[in-house]
Amino acid sequence: PCVTFGRNLRKKGFYLQSSYCFYKALEINDTINIRNELAVSLMHNDINKAIEVLEPINSKDFFTLFNLSTLYLKKKVETKRDYDKCKFYLKKCIELEPDNDECYSNLAFLEQQQGNYKKAIEIYKMINKINPSYFVSIKIALLTPLLCYSNEEAEDIFKKSIQQITELIEIYNSAEEEEKSKINFQLSDIYINSYIHYSITEPNKSKYYNRLQSKLYRTIYPNMSYKADFSNRKK
Repeated sequence: PCVTFGRNLRKKGFYLQSSYCFYKALEINDTINIRNELAVSLMHNDINKAIEVLEPINSKDFFTLFNLSTLYLKKKVETKRDYDKCKFYLKKCIELEPDNDECYSNLAFLEQQQGNYKKAIEIYKMINKINPSYFVSIKIALLTPLLCYSNEEAEDIFKKSIQQITELIEIYNSAEEEEKSKINFQLSDIYINSYIHYSITEPNKSKYYNRLQSKLYRTIYPNMSYKADFSNRKK
Protein backbone atom coordinates (compact mmCIF):
# COMPACT_ATOMS: atom_id res chain seq x y z
CA PRO A 1 0.00 0.00 0.00
CA CYS A 2 2.87 2.44 0.81
CA VAL A 3 4.41 2.00 -2.66
CA THR A 4 1.12 2.49 -4.52
CA PHE A 5 0.25 5.52 -2.42
CA GLY A 6 3.75 6.95 -2.97
CA ARG A 7 3.45 6.55 -6.75
CA ASN A 8 0.05 8.25 -6.78
CA LEU A 9 1.39 11.19 -4.76
CA ARG A 10 4.37 11.52 -7.11
CA LYS A 11 2.09 11.57 -10.17
CA LYS A 12 0.30 14.54 -8.58
CA GLY A 13 3.59 16.34 -7.98
CA PHE A 14 3.76 15.72 -4.21
CA TYR A 15 7.37 14.51 -4.32
CA LEU A 16 8.28 15.10 -0.68
CA GLN A 17 5.15 13.36 0.61
CA SER A 18 5.68 10.45 -1.78
CA SER A 19 9.26 10.02 -0.52
CA TYR A 20 7.89 9.56 3.04
CA CYS A 21 5.76 6.66 1.75
CA PHE A 22 8.79 4.99 0.16
CA TYR A 23 10.88 5.49 3.32
CA LYS A 24 8.10 3.68 5.21
CA ALA A 25 8.06 0.91 2.61
CA LEU A 26 11.85 0.52 3.00
CA GLU A 27 11.42 -0.05 6.74
CA ILE A 28 9.10 -2.95 5.94
CA ASN A 29 11.04 -4.41 3.00
CA ASP A 30 14.36 -3.01 1.77
CA THR A 31 14.46 -3.88 -1.95
CA ILE A 32 16.17 -2.44 -5.06
CA ASN A 33 12.80 -1.52 -6.59
CA ILE A 34 11.67 0.47 -3.54
CA ARG A 35 15.05 2.26 -3.35
CA ASN A 36 14.69 3.26 -7.02
CA GLU A 37 11.14 4.51 -6.38
CA LEU A 38 12.43 6.55 -3.44
CA ALA A 39 15.32 7.97 -5.48
CA VAL A 40 12.95 9.11 -8.26
CA SER A 41 10.85 11.01 -5.70
CA LEU A 42 13.86 12.46 -3.87
CA MET A 43 15.58 13.78 -7.00
CA HIS A 44 13.00 16.56 -7.31
CA ASN A 45 14.04 18.00 -3.93
CA ASP A 46 17.45 16.60 -3.03
CA ILE A 47 19.59 14.89 -5.70
CA ASN A 48 22.39 14.09 -3.26
CA LYS A 49 19.99 12.17 -0.99
CA ALA A 50 18.66 10.29 -4.02
CA ILE A 51 22.24 9.25 -4.91
CA GLU A 52 22.87 8.18 -1.29
CA VAL A 53 19.83 5.88 -1.46
CA LEU A 54 21.08 4.05 -4.59
CA GLU A 55 24.87 3.92 -4.27
CA PRO A 56 25.00 1.43 -1.35
CA ILE A 57 23.21 -1.23 -3.45
CA ASN A 58 25.76 -3.99 -4.13
CA SER A 59 24.24 -5.76 -7.15
CA LYS A 60 23.06 -2.86 -9.26
CA ASP A 61 20.71 -3.73 -12.14
CA PHE A 62 20.35 -1.66 -15.34
CA PHE A 63 17.54 0.47 -13.92
CA THR A 64 19.59 1.40 -10.84
CA LEU A 65 22.72 2.17 -12.86
CA PHE A 66 20.72 4.28 -15.31
CA ASN A 67 19.02 6.20 -12.48
CA LEU A 68 22.39 6.89 -10.84
CA SER A 69 23.90 8.20 -14.09
CA THR A 70 20.82 10.37 -14.65
CA LEU A 71 21.05 11.78 -11.13
CA TYR A 72 24.68 12.77 -11.66
CA LEU A 73 23.77 14.43 -14.97
CA LYS A 74 20.91 16.33 -13.33
CA LYS A 75 23.27 17.35 -10.54
CA LYS A 76 25.43 19.03 -13.21
CA VAL A 77 28.74 17.23 -12.84
CA GLU A 78 31.15 19.67 -11.21
CA THR A 79 34.08 17.56 -9.96
CA LYS A 80 36.29 14.91 -11.54
CA ARG A 81 34.91 12.41 -9.01
CA ASP A 82 31.33 13.08 -10.15
CA TYR A 83 32.39 12.90 -13.80
CA ASP A 84 34.18 9.56 -13.28
CA LYS A 85 31.20 8.11 -11.41
CA CYS A 86 28.67 9.25 -13.98
CA LYS A 87 30.78 7.86 -16.83
CA PHE A 88 31.30 4.59 -14.94
CA TYR A 89 27.55 4.10 -14.45
CA LEU A 90 26.78 4.95 -18.08
CA LYS A 91 29.41 2.51 -19.36
CA LYS A 92 27.97 -0.20 -17.09
CA CYS A 93 24.54 0.53 -18.59
CA ILE A 94 25.97 0.18 -22.10
CA GLU A 95 27.55 -3.15 -21.15
CA LEU A 96 24.13 -4.43 -20.08
CA GLU A 97 22.20 -2.86 -23.00
CA PRO A 98 24.64 -2.16 -25.86
CA ASP A 99 21.85 -1.10 -28.24
CA ASN A 100 20.30 1.48 -25.92
CA ASP A 101 20.52 4.85 -27.72
CA GLU A 102 19.58 6.80 -24.60
CA CYS A 103 22.68 5.58 -22.73
CA TYR A 104 24.96 6.70 -25.56
CA SER A 105 23.11 10.01 -25.82
CA ASN A 106 23.57 10.65 -22.09
CA LEU A 107 27.26 9.75 -22.37
CA ALA A 108 27.62 12.24 -25.22
CA PHE A 109 25.83 14.89 -23.17
CA LEU A 110 28.16 14.20 -20.22
CA GLU A 111 31.20 14.83 -22.44
CA GLN A 112 29.46 17.89 -23.89
CA GLN A 113 28.82 19.23 -20.37
CA GLN A 114 32.53 18.94 -19.61
CA GLY A 115 33.59 20.74 -22.79
CA ASN A 116 34.86 17.52 -24.40
CA TYR A 117 33.17 18.42 -27.69
CA LYS A 118 35.26 16.12 -29.89
CA LYS A 119 34.33 13.08 -27.79
CA ALA A 120 30.68 14.16 -27.70
CA ILE A 121 30.57 14.50 -31.50
CA GLU A 122 32.18 11.07 -31.95
CA ILE A 123 29.48 9.48 -29.76
CA TYR A 124 26.65 11.39 -31.49
CA LYS A 125 27.99 10.24 -34.89
CA MET A 126 28.09 6.65 -33.67
CA ILE A 127 24.44 6.96 -32.50
CA ASN A 128 23.52 8.31 -35.94
CA LYS A 129 25.08 5.27 -37.64
CA ILE A 130 23.02 2.92 -35.45
CA ASN A 131 19.79 4.91 -35.66
CA PRO A 132 19.84 7.97 -37.98
CA SER A 133 18.05 10.93 -36.43
CA TYR A 134 17.57 14.59 -37.35
CA PHE A 135 17.76 15.46 -33.65
CA VAL A 136 21.20 13.91 -33.29
CA SER A 137 22.33 15.46 -36.59
CA ILE A 138 21.36 18.90 -35.32
CA LYS A 139 23.26 18.33 -32.06
CA ILE A 140 26.35 17.40 -34.10
CA ALA A 141 25.88 20.52 -36.22
CA LEU A 142 25.58 22.73 -33.13
CA LEU A 143 28.77 21.36 -31.61
CA THR A 144 30.97 21.07 -34.69
CA PRO A 145 31.60 24.81 -35.27
CA LEU A 146 33.40 24.86 -31.91
CA LEU A 147 36.04 22.59 -33.46
CA CYS A 148 36.28 24.43 -36.80
CA TYR A 149 39.63 25.96 -37.68
CA SER A 150 38.17 28.61 -39.96
CA ASN A 151 35.04 30.71 -40.42
CA GLU A 152 34.60 29.13 -43.88
CA GLU A 153 34.40 25.66 -42.35
CA ALA A 154 31.96 26.90 -39.69
CA GLU A 155 29.82 28.51 -42.41
CA ASP A 156 29.61 25.20 -44.29
CA ILE A 157 28.55 23.35 -41.11
CA PHE A 158 25.96 26.04 -40.41
CA LYS A 159 24.38 25.66 -43.88
CA LYS A 160 24.06 21.89 -43.41
CA SER A 161 22.51 22.27 -39.96
CA ILE A 162 19.96 24.81 -41.26
CA GLN A 163 18.96 22.28 -43.96
CA GLN A 164 18.51 19.59 -41.28
CA ILE A 165 16.40 21.93 -39.14
CA THR A 166 14.27 22.87 -42.17
CA GLU A 167 13.61 19.19 -42.93
CA LEU A 168 12.73 18.57 -39.29
CA ILE A 169 10.31 21.51 -39.26
CA GLU A 170 8.57 20.04 -42.35
CA ILE A 171 8.15 16.72 -40.47
CA TYR A 172 6.91 18.64 -37.41
CA ASN A 173 4.30 20.59 -39.36
CA SER A 174 2.82 17.47 -40.97
CA ALA A 175 2.83 15.32 -37.80
CA GLU A 176 -0.16 14.31 -35.67
CA GLU A 177 -0.64 16.22 -32.38
CA GLU A 178 0.66 13.33 -30.23
CA GLU A 179 3.80 13.03 -32.36
CA LYS A 180 4.23 16.83 -32.32
CA SER A 181 4.47 16.85 -28.51
CA LYS A 182 7.33 14.30 -28.67
CA ILE A 183 9.16 16.29 -31.35
CA ASN A 184 8.57 19.53 -29.44
CA PHE A 185 10.20 18.09 -26.31
CA GLN A 186 13.33 17.14 -28.27
CA LEU A 187 13.38 20.49 -30.06
CA SER A 188 13.24 22.24 -26.68
CA ASP A 189 16.22 20.19 -25.53
CA ILE A 190 18.15 21.14 -28.67
CA TYR A 191 17.17 24.80 -28.32
CA ILE A 192 18.37 24.93 -24.70
CA ASN A 193 21.64 23.19 -25.62
CA SER A 194 22.18 25.55 -28.54
CA TYR A 195 21.78 28.46 -26.13
CA ILE A 196 24.38 26.97 -23.78
CA HIS A 197 26.88 26.49 -26.60
CA TYR A 198 26.11 29.85 -28.15
CA SER A 199 26.82 31.55 -24.83
CA ILE A 200 30.30 30.00 -24.53
CA THR A 201 31.47 29.87 -28.13
CA GLU A 202 33.99 32.24 -29.70
CA PRO A 203 32.55 35.66 -30.64
CA ASN A 204 33.38 35.25 -34.36
CA LYS A 205 31.24 32.08 -34.49
CA SER A 206 28.34 33.30 -32.37
CA LYS A 207 26.31 34.38 -35.40
CA TYR A 208 25.75 30.74 -36.38
CA TYR A 209 24.27 29.88 -33.02
CA ASN A 210 22.17 33.01 -33.03
CA ARG A 211 20.61 32.14 -36.38
CA LEU A 212 20.12 28.48 -35.44
CA GLN A 213 18.44 29.54 -32.21
CA SER A 214 16.11 31.88 -34.03
CA LYS A 215 14.90 29.11 -36.38
CA LEU A 216 14.44 26.63 -33.53
CA TYR A 217 12.73 29.21 -31.33
CA ARG A 218 10.12 30.07 -33.95
CA THR A 219 9.21 26.38 -34.23
CA ILE A 220 9.02 25.67 -30.50
CA TYR A 221 7.37 28.92 -29.45
CA PRO A 222 5.43 30.15 -32.54
CA ASN A 223 3.32 32.63 -30.52
CA MET A 224 6.28 34.36 -28.87
CA SER A 225 8.70 36.84 -30.38
CA TYR A 226 12.37 35.95 -30.56
CA LYS A 227 14.87 38.52 -29.34
CA ALA A 228 18.38 37.73 -30.45
CA ASP A 229 21.36 38.49 -28.24
CA PHE A 230 23.93 40.33 -30.32
CA SER A 231 26.13 41.29 -27.37
CA ASN A 232 28.83 38.73 -28.23
CA ARG A 233 29.00 39.42 -31.93
CA LYS A 234 32.30 40.54 -33.28
CA LYS A 235 32.11 44.15 -34.25
